[in-house]
Amino acid sequence: MNKALCLPALQRRLIMVAVTTALGLTSPWVSAHEDQPDTPVGHQAKVLHLAGEHEVILGGGLTIVGQRTSGGVTDESGLTYSVDLAFEGNFGKQGTAFIYLNTSQGTGVDNGAATGPNADNEAGTLDVDEGYSETRIAEAWYEFPLGDMAAVRVGKIDPTGIYDGNDVANDETTQFLGDAFVNNPAIGFPGYTAGLNLAVAPSDAFSFNVGFFEASSEFKGTLDTAFVIGEAALGYELAGLPGHVRITGWKDDSSDNDGVGLNVDQAVSENITLFARWGSQDDAQDFDSAYSLGGQIAFGSNTVGLGYSMLAATDVGGPDDESQLELYYSHEVSGNVHVTLDVQSASNPSFDSNNDDIMVYGLRAQIDL
Repeated sequence: MNKALCLPALQRRLIMVAVTTALGLTSPWVSAHEDQPDTPVGHQAKVLHLAGEHEVILGGGLTIVGQRTSGGVTDESGLTYSVDLAFEGNFGKQGTAFIYLNTSQGTGVDNGAATGPNADNEAGTLDVDEGYSETRIAEAWYEFPLGDMAAVRVGKIDPTGIYDGNDVANDETTQFLGDAFVNNPAIGFPGYTAGLNLAVAPSDAFSFNVGFFEASSEFKGTLDTAFVIGEAALGYELAGLPGHVRITGWKDDSSDNDGVGLNVDQAVSENITLFARWGSQDDAQDFDSAYSLGGQIAFGSNTVGLGYSMLAATDVGGPDDESQLELYYSHEVSGNVHVTLDVQSASNPSFDSNNDDIMVYGLRAQIDL
């Protein structure tokens, strides 16, 4: 056991004050909590007042993405849509209930890379020739408070809604479209799946999460394989500007894979925020490490984002490292309608420099309730 974790509260506080002084950090601490950036409650969530003192927050959105590739063996185009509807009920000391409904359709485009150009494409296995969409209860969980500093969440959960959060690189409906900039590619998230998560927040500056999930999103009820993940998060202010650091460790029994990740976002001005991710996993995979970096610039309600990612190939994946670049411009048409122009490039797709670089041009429309 790390002895530092056993220090009395006053000693821990003094150590943090010393670290704060050395790094030039300033109080107050900003929240380190994930705050569910993946939860599709929309830009303008609605509050429904029920009988009595409780309320339900309703959020919903329609995401439409059209993309076209060039530079590969054949050019292709694709259209996807996703409709999200979420209900969150806050019952005070009795806990919080959450239900998320999703329907989606379309296979999108394939850039030949290890990470896809459209993270919101959740219908890739559908038989589009039949014209049907898939409708599902993507999440359904209840969270029980354990005093003022902890809570347990149980049910069908999206682990990316708790882990690997980032202020400017975590939401495919409003920020980057590509998989590599939404979550760490070197973390083997299982998707929406059954599980249990314990969250502990000793203060607004610190939070800790540990989760146990079914390794496959196709819940079998056997619990033979588990996806186990833990994360420590720190929120702070650097020269009066907010930042976050998250350190993650995980293990997946089903794939005999494990790894670690580091995730940072830091505001450098009132309208510019930078981000960086790094992750490492078992070298029996196609790539054993991944990193990405970039930033977002806000112009009022409009934003511009730029990101670069690199996947370090293994002998299993191929001879060359694979990289991706994405640039987007998101424009607010109205308070609940945003349109995004997006350009992506993939170099050495499928970890092979003999493959042509591929460009992906995209247009996204996001309509929120």
